[in-house]
Amino acid sequence: MTLEKRILFTESGKRRFDLLVTELRENIDAELARRKRFPGEGDVEVSGSDVENISRSVRLTMLGSSEDKLITRDLFVKLYLITGMVMLAAGIFLPKIRSWKDDPVQAMLVVTGLLTTAEG
Repeated sequence: MTLEKRILFTESGKRRFDLLVTELRENIDAELARRKRFPGEGDVEVSGSDVENISRSVRLTMLGSSEDKLITRDLFVKLYLITGMVMLAAGIFLPKIRSWKDDPVQAMLVVTGLLTTAEG
């Protein structure tokens, strides 16, 4: 079952919607012209496959959608988890870390390994 609603525009809403459609049309036209640019030709001929290709790259997304919020939440959950794991490891291995003062070569290897792992 689909819920269908009629959309009624006020005069200012209709003007703004028409402006939005015009902007989208101009952006799509500019992208088509950029993709089909050939030296010496003044006109750009657009085929059905050209429109199909451009339709794959043009999507209307709403800012602040629930999908954006889920991505942000997942990012914070992962950061929180990683922070907890680092704190746990530091708590377990703190005595060993303190003993590296006596062996600077070992400390250098561990720090280099950590930096290389974090970079990758």
